[in-house]
Amino acid sequence: MKILALIFLTLFSIRFSFGDEVRYLVRSPKALLLGDAYTAVADDEYVLFYNPAALGFNKGIGITLANVDSSAPNLLKPVYAKKLTTAVGTDVSALATNYMGLPINTHLGLTPTAKMRNWAISFFVNHTTNFNLKNATHPVWGIDLVYDRGMILGGAFDFKLLGMQNAFGLSIKAMNRRGFTGDFYLLGPTLATKLLTGSKDLDSIRQSLGDASSKTAYGFDIGWMAKKSYGKSELSLGASIMDVFDTQFTRYEGTRDLPNQEMLINTGLAWSYSSTLFDYRLSFDIHPINETLEFMRRFHIGLNIGVPLVDVMFGWNGGYLSYGLSANALIGKVTIGLYGIETGTSYRQLEASRFIAYWSFIDFKFGN
Repeated sequence: MKILALIFLTLFSIRFSFGDEVRYLVRSPKALLLGDAYTAVADDEYVLFYNPAALGFNKGIGITLANVDSSAPNLLKPVYAKKLTTAVGTDVSALATNYMGLPINTHLGLTPTAKMRNWAISFFVNHTTNFNLKNATHPVWGIDLVYDRGMILGGAFDFKLLGMQNAFGLSIKAMNRRGFTGDFYLLGPTLATKLLTGSKDLDSIRQSLGDASSKTAYGFDIGWMAKKSYGKSELSLGASIMDVFDTQFTRYEGTRDLPNQEMLINTGLAWSYSSTLFDYRLSFDIHPINETLEFMRRFHIGLNIGVPLVDVMFGWNGGYLSYGLSANALIGKVTIGLYGIETGTSYRQLEASRFIAYWSFIDFKFGN
């Protein structure tokens, strides 16, 4: 089936904007299952991708050497199960009818991280593929393929102000990006010739679509967080500016310009309660506040309920529900769940429903 050639092709690259999905550099699987309401929380190994100021409240040392996160279409949703298992061969009409308006995502990432009290360093390699067949009259593949790799280093300091414990954080990053993004006519010479005639040379397909590589790009992030305790409860406030003034990529190979990592401004608050046998946290985010999106697309809610070794998560991510489970076991930390995200141009227009899985199997923690 020739459509598989395109799916396998996308597994070699990463990241996405065929629609209007916001392009984040790296996302925490736990945060996604909490509706991505994480700016005032950011307490896991993905802290530097949400709010470096959270390091000001980190008391111990945590080292995560091997952690893998992945996502794929949610086959428990009937529309995905039906369309992704239907054979359409090389019949363009059948292909267009079957896959029209179905956003498809595959992702694989590795983000080893070391947190040393108020400092942290993360390395990242992320492969994400996204494509969507649109425009029934003149079928067009919206394709976004971006492969990111690099490192980010950050730190924070804490101080008291207005009766709250505050922290200010800063992180710097160096990274490379490879891939391309654009719309490609289904019957155009590139796709028609390479895919529908049975080409199996995925490298040549990718290159013919404009695959490009960047020189090393540098960027930085800043963040603020404040906390106040009320007995066993705690209020947290947070704000971050990620990729200040954009992290910009200069192409040195290929024919298409690579998308920059645009500046995103995020705000959030969280209320948590903790006891020996039970804890919960309710979090709210509005992000990104500097993008021209409808307000409800910027609104995120998360609820985390925890008992020893297990967390249950629920979320609302700009219009779509998410839920999942995280457990600490002998084989490490495992997180699985389902979430939805907007890929259209308006609120609740076109949902991409995804399954996400995370496994951290070599990590150590010392201190609180």
